[in-house]
Amino acid sequence: MSNFGVKTSCRMILSELSVSLGNVGSVDDYTFEVSIVIAAYNVSAHVERAIRSALAQTMPDIEILVVDDASTDDTAERVARLATSDPRIRLIRMSENGGPGHARNQALRSARGRWIAVLDADDFWVPTRLRRLLDASDDCDLVFDNLMGFDLHAGHATGPIFPLLPPAGLTLEDLLAPTAPGTTYDFGYLQPLMRTAFLREHNIAYVPELRANEDLVLSVTALIARARTATVPDALYIYTTPVGGQSGRPSSASKTIPGVSPVCRVLLEVMERNAGVLTAAERAAFTLRLNHIAALGAIALFRHAHLRRDYIRLLRILATRPDVRHYLWHRIRLELARRARGSRRSALVGGDRRP
Repeated sequence: MSNFGVKTSCRMILSELSVSLGNVGSVDDYTFEVSIVIAAYNVSAHVERAIRSALAQTMPDIEILVVDDASTDDTAERVARLATSDPRIRLIRMSENGGPGHARNQALRSARGRWIAVLDADDFWVPTRLRRLLDASDDCDLVFDNLMGFDLHAGHATGPIFPLLPPAGLTLEDLLAPTAPGTTYDFGYLQPLMRTAFLREHNIAYVPELRANEDLVLSVTALIARARTATVPDALYIYTTPVGGQSGRPSSASKTIPGVSPVCRVLLEVMERNAGVLTAAERAAFTLRLNHIAALGAIALFRHAHLRRDYIRLLRILATRPDVRHYLWHRIRLELARRARGSRRSALVGGDRRP
């Protein structure tokens, strides 16, 4: 075993002893610089890549907490085999499937790092990611970097998700905006490096019932608690998009379930609970995001009625939901513009032909 492996093993043993003795002794509450949290459910084909990208970080003072959320494949067995070769990997097995937020909360309670970094099991990192984020973390509680889109079927990156990040850090209004500038994504997709002491001081954790948008709600809660933020512009987190940017095929690793998410109700509760500390601009941002989520729900209902050829329901939705009418008109304009571009290209090609 390397010197680093021996030192890491000793520190973990001392940490376990300090816990069993009621934390009396000289061992810090934080044994590691970063705790990496990976919630894993039926990701046997991808979880090893995620873990190896964490192990490859140029800042090796880490622990990796993999929470197997009652997988029915051999995800847990693969993680257990990796853990035998590196003491920084710790497998936590859940007896029942509770969703990513519930699994991550289990890891947050067990984390012994000064910082928390969440890594989805089908994603991976650039080797310098943690070092870069830590270098930018002075006086901050959350440090955000860009996402690099990854097409699972094409097998390569498709470009940064966000054209730019706010250079002075993210505000609550930035995070709540329905879309970020220049993209259809919103900043709630970002996975910040988070200061453990800040999360624990403010009792910040994931909402277990959310199986979508759980990252957005946690970041929103942190910013309401006035977390200090910083941004690193580079795309250091490799994000497997639900639909490949090149292949156009859905990712087999995506656990997204179609339907109406309870995130609207949860965000409304968060807004009402913190009404006394929100500025007028922040309340307006909440309202804008809630209206956007409601519109997405109506659009989903419209699509469902269209697929089922329920024309009475289609007409009812069109008559009562101006946001759906706006969405359809926007899509029609995009399609007309696409066809116009195609016609111009055809005309150019045809005009260049020789007899």
